[in-house]
Amino acid sequence: CVQFFTDGYEGTAQTISVLMYHLTIHPEIQERIQNEIDDVYESKDKDEIEEKDLNEMPYLDQAILEGFRLGCVPSTARICTKDWKIPGDNFVIPKGMKVTIPIIGLHYDPKYWKDPSKFDPDRFSPENR
Repeated sequence: CVQFFTDGYEGTAQTISVLMYHLTIHPEIQERIQNEIDDVYESKDKDEIEEKDLNEMPYLDQAILEGFRLGCVPSTARICTKDWKIPGDNFVIPKGMKVTIPIIGLHYDPKYWKDPSKFDPDRFSPENR
């Protein structure tokens, strides 16, 4: 139960905090998002954003995804549900063993992310996915 709480609530709060921080120190990104939101508002007859309107804001989505990457919970733990051999290794994780997954290690790994500490929503653009 505690694991569910920390993975859900704490992760969301941390991600939003990190995203707000980066938007504050990157006003050019904040302005680009604001322009995208303004464009959607101006194209509507009413002053309400609906769920379908989010599809018209791809840069906002990219910034949120980058916030998730940089503002992730450092790690999570799971119980292995079946024996599992680690690919490329002889080690087998036995069923029932608690496994810690280093999320932050993956999100900041230069093997997967160019300049991993940089806030760059464009890494989630359609061209870069």
